[in-house]
Amino acid sequence: MNKIIRNNFLLLLILVSLTNHAFTQNLPTLSLAQLTQELEKQDDTLRIVNLWATWCKPCVEELPDFIELASAYKTAGKAVKFMLIAVEDKFEKVQAFIENKKPFFYVLTEKDANIWIPQIDAKWEGEIPATLLVNIKQNIRVFKAKQLTRNELENLINLHLKKK
Repeated sequence: MNKIIRNNFLLLLILVSLTNHAFTQNLPTLSLAQLTQELEKQDDTLRIVNLWATWCKPCVEELPDFIELASAYKTAGKAVKFMLIAVEDKFEKVQAFIENKKPFFYVLTEKDANIWIPQIDAKWEGEIPATLLVNIKQNIRVFKAKQLTRNELENLINLHLKKK
């Protein structure tokens, strides 16, 4: 009997592991190395990185504005790339939240905040929502650790698009 219980327990562990793996496979993921590489690109694209979580009310409140502006700038052919990055490990919540919005969404795979937070901004203490606008070629790096209104975000983007 103990052998059957042990085997069933092992099977359950394997199934849970595979289920969690399946959730992460459906999510567009981004490692810290990939994010760093993206932020260091020497091109004319202004990158807008928004760090958020499903449990963060201000984060969820501002996401529709980010999505609308991402679509608008893409339609207008502007050199702007939005990256809305979930910084949590509740994959099923993130998956459900972004189900129909995948083009702009990613999940950060680096879970040690002590490693990735200073990579985003050395003075940042980790509060979210947080937004980084960056273009290395044009020496643009603006970091805002707060909820942004649509007007604030659009003004920031347009201000830095004019610098080109």
